[in-house]
Amino acid sequence: MAEFTIIPDFVIAEEPKFDTLISQEFSGLEQRRSKRANPLRTWTLRFIKRTQTELDTVRDFFASKYGDAGHFTWKNPIDSAEYYVRFASKKITYQFLQYNVYNFSFSFQEVFYWSTTSTTSTSTTSTSTTTTT
Repeated sequence: MAEFTIIPDFVIAEEPKFDTLISQEFSGLEQRRSKRANPLRTWTLRFIKRTQTELDTVRDFFASKYGDAGHFTWKNPIDSAEYYVRFASKKITYQFLQYNVYNFSFSFQEVFYWSTTSTTSTSTTSTSTTTTT
């Protein structure tokens, strides 16, 4: 079950990012290869006209994860998939509109998380073990 359960307002912006290793030779030739098969994604969530209580809930959760240091699970309302994510920034931006009404936004960065009790990761990469006798 997802740890972060507050539903954002739509539109949710999603940015996939591939990590590419680039090697340049002295002759000017360039060689590129991908460091992973799947992109790491970043989602930007916006919350419009929310109450002080909702803002406090998000700020408390942010503080409990020490900002961008801790990871947690989040269920994406668009594809209903659960992801391991962390806050992408060290801050949450919020705006006071009127008494008890706020706008706020922040981004989640996908992280790959390996369980110590399983031989497969919970994202898209898997590991395997070979034994010889």
